[in-house]
Amino acid sequence: AFKRGTHSGVRELYVIDSFDRLDAVDITVQVPKYIPGDITQVAASSLEDIAIVRTSGAKSKLFVYKYLWNGNDKVQSAWSTYDFGNNAEILDASFLDNVLYLVVNRPEGTFLEKMEISVGLSDSGSDYITYLDRRVSAATISGLGLTVKYFPETNLTSIDMPYHAETGEVPMCVSSTGI
Repeated sequence: AFKRGTHSGVRELYVIDSFDRLDAVDITVQVPKYIPGDITQVAASSLEDIAIVRTSGAKSKLFVYKYLWNGNDKVQSAWSTYDFGNNAEILDASFLDNVLYLVVNRPEGTFLEKMEISVGLSDSGSDYITYLDRRVSAATISGLGLTVKYFPETNLTSIDMPYHAETGEVPMCVSSTGI
């Protein structure tokens, strides 16, 4: 990580040849003002060819570097952002294999959250995965002692969630047949 005025950049260290000579290339050269503030943490998963960056300039965001290798050649790379909401502060982020574990401070408390980062994931009974922020499964809800109540007279189901939605967020409930 290095400073670039009010922003930061990242260099990727690599071996030049069989003599173990090293070089470092700026992997943020195309996006010089993408990462605000100072870089406070970098974590990576070589299983999924991904690195994440935490910064002092955007405490509710992770800056994500995803890359694709074909043999010894990097054939594609891209930067993107995971935004955890205005009221979130990411305190720590670490990979264990292909799972990103996060310690996130929110108005209702501090949470250990996880994101499975893997190609080809799918939901049970589906060919794809539905991506939802702060996703909670029915098994997790019952494990937390939360309740799911069905009201036959209105054909509505009430689910107590372990957190509060931010203003403007719309909670979603997804079954194996869709939303």
